[in-house]
Amino acid sequence: MFNSEAEFEAALIKKLTDECGWDKKILRNYSEKDLIKNWADILFGELSLQVQSLRKE
Repeated sequence: MFNSEAEFEAALIKKLTDECGWDKKILRNYSEKDLIKNWADILFGELSLQVQSLRKE
């Protein structure tokens, strides 16, 4: 069905963003350091939101 990993990746990203509501900001071919920073940003962002909601209670 796909001639390369890149074709598969492009089709998967299109499906996830167009049909499943995933964010269109996608990391492509990033280094391990970039991926770790991305996860840290996501986790710390979520943690910050949880702390803020606890302070409002």
